Amino acid sequence: MIVSMLYEDDYITVANNVQSLIWWGGTHKLLTVKQDGTVWSYDRTAKYKGEQLPGLSNVSRMVYAPNLDELYAQLQDGSWATYDNGKLTPLSAPALSQVTLTASSKEANIGDTITLTVQENYSNGFKNKRAPLPEELVVEQPQVAQIQAGGKLKVTGMGTTKVTLKIGDLASSLQLNVDSQQKLTGATLLEGNVYLPVQSVFKTLGAKIDVKGSSFEIQFGDDRITLQKGSAVARLNNKEMKLKGKVQTIGGQTVFPADLLRQAAGIQVRWDAELKQAKVLVGNSSILVESKDTLALIKKKELGNLARFIGKSYWINSDTSLGQRFSKVTISDIKIEKIKYGDRSYSIPV
Repeated sequence: MIVSMLYEDDYITVANNVQSLIWWGGTHKLLTVKQDGTVWSYDRTAKYKGEQLPGLSNVSRMVYAPNLDELYAQLQDGSWATYDNGKLTPLSAPALSQVTLTASSKEANIGDTITLTVQENYSNGFKNKRAPLPEELVVEQPQVAQIQAGGKLKVTGMGTTKVTLKIGDLASSLQLNVDSQQKLTGATLLEGNVYLPVQSVFKTLGAKIDVKGSSFEIQFGDDRITLQKGSAVARLNNKEMKLKGKVQTIGGQTVFPADLLRQAAGIQVRWDAELKQAKVLVGNSSILVESKDTLALIKKKELGNLARFIGKSYWINSDTSLGQRFSKVTISDIKIEKIKYGDRSYSIPV
C-alpha cells in the first residue's frame, strides 16, 4: 500500500501477495516479487499501474546496484542473474583462484616476531591482502615457530620449518630459517662420543624442558623425550631408545650423548677436532657448542706464529740511565684488537 503523509489521502493498494519489493533506482518504479515468483513493475508517475516484467519467473528477490546501474534477480534455487530488457544472464560470483603467503622476513633469530600476509586473487581480477587466520596456518616444525593471532609467528627455536597456508583446496608455502646469535658451552668428547648440555641445547632448539629431580621431560615439537641421569636409555614417546653413553654431569652441566638428536629428530652433530667444539646442524641453520678449551684454541689460531711467544720469558733493560739493569718479563698473554679494513693489532699487557 502507498500512503501519502503529505496530503492525508486514503491509502492506495498497489499489489497483493508480495514477498519482497524495491525501488528501481531513479525510474520512479516500484518492483515487487510476488509469491508465485513473478516480478511486477508499478510506475509512480502513472498512478502505480502494474506491468509484469517479461522473462522473470521463479524469482525470490530483486536487487538494484546503483553504482553499476544494473538489476539483479535471485532465483528460488539460490542462483543469481543479471536482468536487462527481458533477458536473464546467469551471474557467476567471483571465485578465489589463487592464494600467496608472504612473510616480513624468511630469516630470523630466536625471539623474533614474523608478520605473515596472504594475497587472494579472484577469478574476476580482484586482489585482496589480509592477515591469515590461525586456523589457516600449519607450521611443520612447531618447536621452531608458534602461530599467534593477527597473522604473527613467534620464533621459538633454531632450525628450518615450512609454513603452509590452506584455504579450501588452495595452498601456499614458504620456508623460515632461524639462527641464534648465542654460542653455547659445555660440549665434550668422551670415549669418541660427543656430549652436549641438555638444558641449553634443547631450549635453543625450541623444546620445553621440565626437570623432575634427576630426570628431564622434554617436549620437542610433537615428540616427548625423557632422559634420566646415570642412564644410557632414553624414552621417545614411551619407546625405549639406547644411547651411546650415559646422561651425566660434566663441568657442572648435565650432558647427553649427541647421537640422541640423530635418532630422535634426524639432526646431525659434527665434532671440530681443531677447535674442540660441536656443530649441531638443524635444517639450514647450525648451533656451535664450545668446549672448555675452544676459546683458547680460537685465540691460538688467530695469533698464528705469535702464539709461540706465550709463556716465554725475556730479560729487558728498562732504564739505561742507571746502568745495565735487566728485569725478567714473562709473556702470559697477547691481546688482539681488530681495527679498520680487517687489520689487527697485537699488544702484550704489562
